[in-house]
Amino acid sequence: MNQNAEAWELWLEIQTQWRGGGMGIIGLDYHAVYVEAARIGVDLSVCTMRKIKCLEWTALKMMNED
Repeated sequence: MNQNAEAWELWLEIQTQWRGGGMGIIGLDYHAVYVEAARIGVDLSVCTMRKIKCLEWTALKMMNED
Protein backbone atom coordinates (compact mmCIF):
# COMPACT_ATOMS: atom_id res chain seq x y z
CA MET A 1 0.00 0.00 0.00
CA ASN A 2 1.18 3.49 -0.76
CA GLN A 3 2.76 5.02 2.36
CA ASN A 4 0.92 8.30 1.74
CA ALA A 5 -2.50 6.84 0.93
CA GLU A 6 -4.05 7.34 4.38
CA ALA A 7 -2.85 10.93 4.64
CA TRP A 8 -4.12 11.70 1.14
CA GLU A 9 -7.49 10.05 1.83
CA LEU A 10 -7.83 12.15 4.99
CA TRP A 11 -6.74 15.32 3.15
CA LEU A 12 -9.50 14.82 0.58
CA GLU A 13 -12.02 14.81 3.45
CA ILE A 14 -10.64 17.79 5.40
CA GLN A 15 -9.38 20.18 2.76
CA THR A 16 -12.45 22.39 3.24
CA GLN A 17 -12.10 22.58 7.04
CA TRP A 18 -10.20 25.84 7.44
CA ARG A 19 -10.18 28.31 10.32
CA GLY A 20 -10.25 31.97 9.49
CA GLY A 21 -9.39 35.10 11.37
CA GLY A 22 -9.27 38.82 10.83
CA MET A 23 -6.35 38.39 8.47
CA GLY A 24 -7.80 35.51 6.43
CA ILE A 25 -7.31 31.77 6.58
CA ILE A 26 -5.01 30.77 9.42
CA GLY A 27 -4.96 26.97 9.26
CA LEU A 28 -6.93 23.77 9.47
CA ASP A 29 -9.55 23.15 12.11
CA TYR A 30 -7.76 20.31 13.91
CA HIS A 31 -10.89 19.21 15.72
CA ALA A 32 -12.40 18.50 12.30
CA VAL A 33 -9.24 16.61 11.32
CA TYR A 34 -9.63 14.25 14.29
CA VAL A 35 -13.37 13.81 13.72
CA GLU A 36 -12.94 13.00 10.03
CA ALA A 37 -10.02 10.66 10.69
CA ALA A 38 -12.15 8.68 13.14
CA ARG A 39 -15.12 8.71 10.75
CA ILE A 40 -13.16 7.21 7.85
CA GLY A 41 -10.98 4.93 9.98
CA VAL A 42 -7.61 6.63 9.49
CA ASP A 43 -5.10 6.16 12.29
CA LEU A 44 -3.78 9.60 13.18
CA SER A 45 -0.22 8.58 13.92
CA VAL A 46 2.51 11.17 14.36
CA CYS A 47 3.67 10.40 10.82
CA THR A 48 0.20 10.88 9.31
CA MET A 49 -0.29 14.17 11.18
CA ARG A 50 3.07 15.42 9.90
CA LYS A 51 1.94 14.67 6.36
CA ILE A 52 -1.34 16.53 6.93
CA LYS A 53 0.56 19.51 8.36
CA CYS A 54 2.84 19.52 5.32
CA LEU A 55 -0.20 19.57 3.01
CA GLU A 56 -1.72 22.33 5.15
CA TRP A 57 1.46 24.43 4.98
CA THR A 58 1.66 24.00 1.21
CA ALA A 59 -2.00 24.97 0.75
CA LEU A 60 -1.60 28.03 3.00
CA LYS A 61 1.48 29.10 1.05
CA MET A 62 -0.40 28.78 -2.24
CA MET A 63 -3.44 30.68 -0.89
CA ASN A 64 -1.24 33.56 0.29
CA GLU A 65 0.89 33.92 -2.85
CA ASP A 66 -0.89 36.98 -4.22
